[in-house]
Amino acid sequence: MTSRAPAGEAAETAETALAYSGGVIDRAASQRSDPGFLDATFATASTRLIPMWRDQCVVSGEPAVPVILPAAEAGAVMNAAAEVVFLGLDDRGGIFAADLSPASESLAVEAAGGERVLDVRALVGTLGPAEAAWFTRAGLAEHAAAAGRLGREDSIDRYLLRSWLEETT
Repeated sequence: MTSRAPAGEAAETAETALAYSGGVIDRAASQRSDPGFLDATFATASTRLIPMWRDQCVVSGEPAVPVILPAAEAGAVMNAAAEVVFLGLDDRGGIFAADLSPASESLAVEAAGGERVLDVRALVGTLGPAEAAWFTRAGLAEHAAAAGRLGREDSIDRYLLRSWLEETT
């Protein structure tokens, strides 16, 4: 967890975590610009990928359940993704988000194996703390990408993953 520094001093820790609604995502600040780390994390069986389309998540079922794919089974999403962003780590492994915004809605839904898209805010009462943290971070990353306001770390993550995609496809 991040420790609080005295006033006027920046805290530097080996691990930086973001918490939303009780869920925690470790941003892996000291490793997120390392291509080897990103490749190894993405290749891990426990890594999950959240497909997003125009700041909405792909869902299926009634009531709606967000699609969260094992990265190893997300080939169609990876092929349709304009960008892939490393969100961070939780106690199970890596979490990435895929921006399917340039695709048509029907292609995004099909690639993710869902039924439709839904605004993340419509799911507020149905997500657990961990999922709320993931979707909050995924929505922020997707929104920032659309607005062209990504910070240096996120830009590096996106570049490294795009390079990885080009090498593996």
